[in-house]
Amino acid sequence: MRSIIKNKNGFTQELLAVLLVGLICALFFAGWYYGSNVINTELISGSLDKVIGITTNSMGDNGQLTQTTSNFTINVSQAATATYSQVNTGYNLLGFLAGMIFIAMMIGTILTCYFAPGHPLLISLYVMVTLGLTIGAFYISNAYEAIRLIPGIGGVLVSWTMIDYFLQKLPVMIALVGFLGSGISLIRYYSGGSSYN
Repeated sequence: MRSIIKNKNGFTQELLAVLLVGLICALFFAGWYYGSNVINTELISGSLDKVIGITTNSMGDNGQLTQTTSNFTINVSQAATATYSQVNTGYNLLGFLAGMIFIAMMIGTILTCYFAPGHPLLISLYVMVTLGLTIGAFYISNAYEAIRLIPGIGGVLVSWTMIDYFLQKLPVMIALVGFLGSGISLIRYYSGGSSYN
């Protein structure tokens, strides 16, 4: 704990991580979910099922050669339903996981501000960085709005209400965490909880 306080440069990196990791997690998990659904749909559709005819030659009791053709069905759809589609139901929780990662990072940033408060001279810098990241969050939120309109992956993102809400309100979330963290850091400093005293 002492090394965190000693080497503390502020919570700007944590706030930037909240901004980027929230979007990256959502897009990665949505792509994973969408891709697995496309693969699973193709496997279960039956378009990959094939009938193979195998001809066998055998010698009969009378010494004559007989040919027997047997048809075998390679049933990919049945195998996919029994195996891969069972895992596919767990992918529905990826949206929840992305939302919980985003919430945990916001809470972690606020806790960082509490346990390792910055010097009061740096608080104005933190506020300016928070304003800059909030402006950057507007651009990211607008880009996310465009991604939501893409067929397929956009439908997945819209169906995940928690992370969808957070990314639509990303500038508000970043401003809230940034200013709350600055306030907590300043209050903690003046209450005597800092290593700078």
